[in-house]
Amino acid sequence: MKYGMSGIREMRKAQERKWERGIINRLKQKELIEIEKRAGEVFVALTQEGAKEYLRQKVFAADLYEDDHECLVVFDVPESKRKVRKMLREFLSDAGFIPIQKSVWISKFMAGEALGRLFSTTETRHWIRIYEVRELRDCTEGPIGPSV
Repeated sequence: MKYGMSGIREMRKAQERKWERGIINRLKQKELIEIEKRAGEVFVALTQEGAKEYLRQKVFAADLYEDDHECLVVFDVPESKRKVRKMLREFLSDAGFIPIQKSVWISKFMAGEALGRLFSTTETRHWIRIYEVRELRDCTEGPIGPSV
């Protein structure tokens, strides 16, 4: 052991700092964070795009519902915004949602709150509704009695 245990610890700390600087530089290059130096201190803040990316990651990392609830997304994007509609479908698919119809998607993941916050920051907010729902299992009996 040429450097001893303390030398190895120092090398690991230096590698970790280099790795952290690399992450910060990539986030800055992607314009997800802003770095400002004031009075000898460094301040890091999320940009608007950084906040959107944070919410996207929260959607992808959502936990499963522990009960029989599901997250339901219903949207009606105008034909003039066809690309937005396509991107929305791709995003929901990537996030683990499955289509019930072309504009109705459902998931067992608790992603509703993060989706709502994400969509509130985009032009799609007027066209999308998010619900937490639970399926009624036995729909064979109506209010009058068994169906025929």
